[in-house]
Amino acid sequence: MTKKFSVRLSEEAAAQLAELAKRDGLSRAAIVRQALASLPEQDVARGEGVSSSQAVDALDNRLERIELGLKTLTEITALHARYYLAMTPYLDATQNRAARQRGQERFEVFAQQVKRRDDQDAPLVDETIGRVRAKQDAIAEIPTKMEAALGLTSESSEELSRRSSLTGSGELRISAAAEEGGSNSSFAANRAPLPDFLLRNSEIPRQGSANRLAAGPNIGRSRGSMESPIKGWCLIASVFLPFTLGCYLTFLFRSINGLISSQLKSDMGLGAADLGLVTSVYFLILAAAQVPIGSLLDRFGPRRIQGGLLLVAALGAALFAKSTGFGSLLIARSLIGLGVAAALTAGLKAITLWFPRERVALVNGYMIMFGGLGAVSATIPADRLLEQVDWRGMFELLAAVTAAVAILIFLVVPERQRPPQGAATPLGLKAIFGNARFVRLAPLSATCIGSAWSMQGLWAAPCLGDVEGFDRETILTYLFAMGVVLSIAGWLFGKLAHGLSRQSAGLEKVLAVIATLFVAAQLALILRLPVPLPFSWGVVAAIGAAPVISFAIIGNYFPLEVSARANGALNTLHFAWAFVAQYVTGLVLEQWPQVDGHYPTIAYQTAFGICVAIQLAALIWFVVPRPRHEVGPLMRGSRREFRSGSVLVGAVEPTCRHEMIIVESDLRSGIEW
Repeated sequence: MTKKFSVRLSEEAAAQLAELAKRDGLSRAAIVRQALASLPEQDVARGEGVSSSQAVDALDNRLERIELGLKTLTEITALHARYYLAMTPYLDATQNRAARQRGQERFEVFAQQVKRRDDQDAPLVDETIGRVRAKQDAIAEIPTKMEAALGLTSESSEELSRRSSLTGSGELRISAAAEEGGSNSSFAANRAPLPDFLLRNSEIPRQGSANRLAAGPNIGRSRGSMESPIKGWCLIASVFLPFTLGCYLTFLFRSINGLISSQLKSDMGLGAADLGLVTSVYFLILAAAQVPIGSLLDRFGPRRIQGGLLLVAALGAALFAKSTGFGSLLIARSLIGLGVAAALTAGLKAITLWFPRERVALVNGYMIMFGGLGAVSATIPADRLLEQVDWRGMFELLAAVTAAVAILIFLVVPERQRPPQGAATPLGLKAIFGNARFVRLAPLSATCIGSAWSMQGLWAAPCLGDVEGFDRETILTYLFAMGVVLSIAGWLFGKLAHGLSRQSAGLEKVLAVIATLFVAAQLALILRLPVPLPFSWGVVAAIGAAPVISFAIIGNYFPLEVSARANGALNTLHFAWAFVAQYVTGLVLEQWPQVDGHYPTIAYQTAFGICVAIQLAALIWFVVPRPRHEVGPLMRGSRREFRSGSVLVGAVEPTCRHEMIIVESDLRSGIEW
């Protein structure tokens, strides 16, 4: 039974209804019934009319919510994968097959876990929230335990509590691998990063590819993730200053022979080659000692190694003061070189152990800046001291100061507890020297920095006197200015390395530019170009602080566990080339006879020109592009793709293979498979 209704329509609506009825062959009543049937039931029940555009908008909103839910699930899946799958330190080529097999097994376990959750209709979001809530009691106790263990202030404790509670942003890492079929040796959790009051930086460093994970119980104990029990001025006074004093002494001993070269020639009857050997043997011993010292630093820590070796340097300085001939000078200078061999690398190691990761490059720059004051002290201040005592008395004083610094290090520097070693084989020297990017970087860094040390440490003073005809006071002024430039350059390079610490390619470009300027400055000196002399020698001095850049690059190549060995390997080449350049320069100079006690200009041009030619070859070797090969590193800024049980790297140069992280997730920039 149907009911009849009278409806008032506008002329336009009535015309439209008549047109539809005529076109479709339907009655006007049938058209009205179809229109009513198309309305959503809930809207009809409420008595609301909904247009077709509104219905489409509602559908779009539902699709957006579905898309957002899928994206959230994808991110959570990647987040779980990020902490389920771990890697060990670098592996030898013979272990690559086993590493790939282990990575494939881990991936299969992860895939099974995802499938099981999907079959059980157990959302990853709900599971993660439930697990975090289950850990709330343990999390709540963290600030109290840390406050008791570290003696933190109430403000620091509140900050730590706030940081510990940030589970939603991914900063709290809880592993569920054991619950899901994994094992603690295969899957592990990262510790939370340092709190803001220790970082002293509002920006939290990126986790993930920046972290170097290791197998076993030491996974996640990377630089920047271990809270320092001391901070602020206490950290500076007990760690930074003692090791900076050691760095100061190495710059002082490195440059002091340039000041007393004329006295050594007259008192000991040394020629240019003999003087070059006595001075350069310092670098030879430094180079020979870097690799074993790097291993000792990684094993025993910087406090004991640096303190003990500085006592050897004090003994060498005392023996130098009592020397009566070429042989005793050579032995004493060798002992000094051995004693200060750890000064730079021990300082770098201490900084990486005690300071937040994102501030390491900056603190390194400050250490080089203050240490470079040793080169300043070896000029006018040391010359004023020589007016009161002879060079023997000065070395007796240096022996006492060096012994005092050694005792200070033993007394005030705390021991840093080393993280437990995993079962994996540590990266050896063969792997370091065989690293493709290390081989590319090392020749340029060594030839430029070693040549700068050679020139400033010995040959700048004779060159200024023989070639430019300067008197002693003018030469001392130049040397003083070069020492100041060295210190300022250390600070500038540190700031630059700090700003580019996450961009390995940017640091490499900086090193290439620095090397180019150094070559240009030397060519200006050799060819007598119309370039201000202070500018050219200032560039030479500034390059002596470039290890700050080189070590920052090396820090992106190798994990923390072998940082001292990697730095020591590069420093070995720095010192080795400084020895070669310093000694060979003396040999080349002796090929020309002296005129009124001065070597001719052509002698210096030839000696310096040989070094420049080798530096140019190293620069070309460094800047020539390399083809990318199949490798498996975990590098900041790299693109990783999982293909056929291996990992391809796209944005950075390759290194030797690791055991792989199959999935790399960054919640800020997306997921890469």
